[in-house]
Amino acid sequence: MEQKRESDEKNSEIELEAKMKMKNSRNQRGPELPIEVVKKIKEIERGEVDQSKILVIRKPLSSYDLNKSDDCFFIPPAEMLNGDFLNRDERVLLLTEQLPHLCVELIDTKLESHSVRLIPWYKPGFVVTKGWNFVVSSNKLEKGQILELWALRVEKRLWFVLRDVTRK
Repeated sequence: MEQKRESDEKNSEIELEAKMKMKNSRNQRGPELPIEVVKKIKEIERGEVDQSKILVIRKPLSSYDLNKSDDCFFIPPAEMLNGDFLNRDERVLLLTEQLPHLCVELIDTKLESHSVRLIPWYKPGFVVTKGWNFVVSSNKLEKGQILELWALRVEKRLWFVLRDVTRK
């Protein structure tokens, strides 16, 4: 009886450890992209979608993000979850150009593609601009809505995926 209890305890510990390892590896990689997102990207780009993606930021939309005259989604350094989404060439470009920006494709919450610009802002922060207002209006985004911005690579080009994680 005692051996069975010890065996059960040991099995429980092993299961818990395995679950923790799975949870940690999932957290590092992030959730799998929804199949609809992968299909949409392949429709547009016809390239290979790198499933390793980086959660750049998760935040509630502020009045600054919704201000039409700014046309910006702010990614402040203090709120950035991972700043390693740029490759070396992109970092150099954003640090050295006279008017630094990167053209990036963004898949919004309705699976529509938008060409936007990523611009440095209060280094090491960024803003997504030039088309952000259209993303706001077409997705009916509102103050307080919680969004995630994921970065991924398609044929080595930077893409963003915007996910609404607001609990309804």
